[in-house]
Amino acid sequence: GVLELADDSFRVAIIRPPMIYSENAPENFERLCKFAIRSPIFPDLYNEQSMIYADNLCELIRLIIENKVGGLATITDVLAKAGVNIRALSIADASDFGILRLIVDDVFAAGNALRENGNIYSVTDVIAVAGDDTPGSIARIVNVLAQEGIGLDYGYAFFAKKENLAYMIIRVEEMEKAIKVLNQNNIHIADEEEINGI
Repeated sequence: GVLELADDSFRVAIIRPPMIYSENAPENFERLCKFAIRSPIFPDLYNEQSMIYADNLCELIRLIIENKVGGLATITDVLAKAGVNIRALSIADASDFGILRLIVDDVFAAGNALRENGNIYSVTDVIAVAGDDTPGSIARIVNVLAQEGIGLDYGYAFFAKKENLAYMIIRVEEMEKAIKVLNQNNIHIADEEEINGI
């Protein structure tokens, strides 16, 4: 296949975008908008169709082409100059681009700084849980969720100044259900103030 063409001097990236839309977009997106306006039942339909704005897709392609050493250093420097304190981070690396997940003390300031620097970012709801800093603590949290059919999209732990506590950031699809299950099992959920105070 096309991936066999890749070598040190020739990079290959496969992009499978969903429906692409933009201003005055033709074809499917325009039809979908008209259907949504005319049909009162449209909002109640179960739909897994995703969409991406044309400019965002172009920016993704640009980032893949320009992917190079020093990306993390640039972003952390931008946040530092904006006075944003990074509480935790996780890097998901790929051959063509990386995903940097951050917990910061000022989401608004971080977003402004990244946007002004030309970075694509999104704000995602996550859950910060705390358990005893002992073997099996994280396993208990994961098992409690698994027993209720709640899977993790991703998770990462980070060190805390508080003694005898281990913190973990998790992302799940069913946020409200996960919070309810964790509370029922007496698993501590840390709020924003607690995280910033660590």
